[in-house]
Amino acid sequence: MRQLSCRSAILLLCFFGLFATTKAQTQKITLPQKQMTILSVFEEIEKQTRLTIAYNEANLNVNRIISVDVKDKQLTEALQIVLKGTNATFKIQGKQIIIVAENPAPTTDRYMGVVVDENGEALPGATIQLKKGATGTISDANGNFALDVPKGSVISVSFLGYLTREVVLGENRALRIALQEDNR
Repeated sequence: MRQLSCRSAILLLCFFGLFATTKAQTQKITLPQKQMTILSVFEEIEKQTRLTIAYNEANLNVNRIISVDVKDKQLTEALQIVLKGTNATFKIQGKQIIIVAENPAPTTDRYMGVVVDENGEALPGATIQLKKGATGTISDANGNFALDVPKGSVISVSFLGYLTREVVLGENRALRIALQEDNR
């Protein structure tokens, strides 16, 4: 009998691993009830597929009761139904289903503004810095600035000889930030 080369053996193992993952994804799932906790659903899926499900309880409330209607659905479709609205998704790796938190990148908004003193005079060279993070800019010769940050961010605005001011960014994207002179 001919021996397999190391390369052939590895290719064969990869093929069977891919086959097992594909087979797992196409397995049919039926849930016995329409109202179940996510944990009960996971236990049922483990029973029906012989796959294990791994998740982090800090990212997913498995005691949440969900309303599902899963009858003879493919595993991937059943998991999408179960995880809908949970901010979680899944990966199937070998004999394991891994539930992971979806962390979409926060969307940024462009905030434009002017930094002035209490008399309305422009403050060129004022520092505008995101309080949590490294994002920041400096106002131009007319006190104008633009900054792309997520809504709800807090910026710190400072200028030598003036009190630093913190501003929470909301819906208004056109800002006029007046700094008060530091009389100390």
